[in-house]
Amino acid sequence: GKTSIINRYVRGSFTDDYRYTIGCDYSQKEVTCQETSETIRLQLWDIAGQDRFINMTRAFFQGAVGAIVVCDVSRKASIDAACRWKAELDNCLNPEALGFRVPSILIANKVDKLLDIHESFVIGAYVQKTALKMNFDGWFIGSAKLDEKINEAVEFLLTTITKEQDAYAAQKRHSLSRPDQPTSTIQLTGNTVTSTMMDDKDKNNCSVA
Repeated sequence: GKTSIINRYVRGSFTDDYRYTIGCDYSQKEVTCQETSETIRLQLWDIAGQDRFINMTRAFFQGAVGAIVVCDVSRKASIDAACRWKAELDNCLNPEALGFRVPSILIANKVDKLLDIHESFVIGAYVQKTALKMNFDGWFIGSAKLDEKINEAVEFLLTTITKEQDAYAAQKRHSLSRPDQPTSTIQLTGNTVTSTMMDDKDKNNCSVA
């Protein structure tokens, strides 16, 4: 699901062929944030989603400024697994330790697999309940196959990250005695996202995991 979403968003393509992500895959795309009209270099890190890889993938959380958690909307077990990944993100990306909050969204993929309106309503309500319980900033029910809600989800995340990082940068400027300190910029890292301090010439770099 994660890889299909990235392929749809970055390359505009989709394939039914399935393969596990081992470790991490990397993609990049330049986008214009609708909220600020700024061009952002978006770096997407597609992290292995199986529970057995969770210890290995923790390293990719570091530096993230945003996160995308993906589940299969047609499988309740997959939706429940998203809760475990969100809890892991919250544990690794503690705002008190980082100094800023890392926004996250839930994308419930494969809505094209739902069979009828009643099933869609019931599962949609469960996804909403899950997203609210786990304090996701937003949730989207869509389909990489049908190209539904993928762009909207990423744009929402970028806007939310921009607001968080702008607030963090303003707080840093206020607390610093020297006016020439570098501002904080966005670096997102596929299931997950990151932040680094950069010079002004790099300020529109953005990396997502």
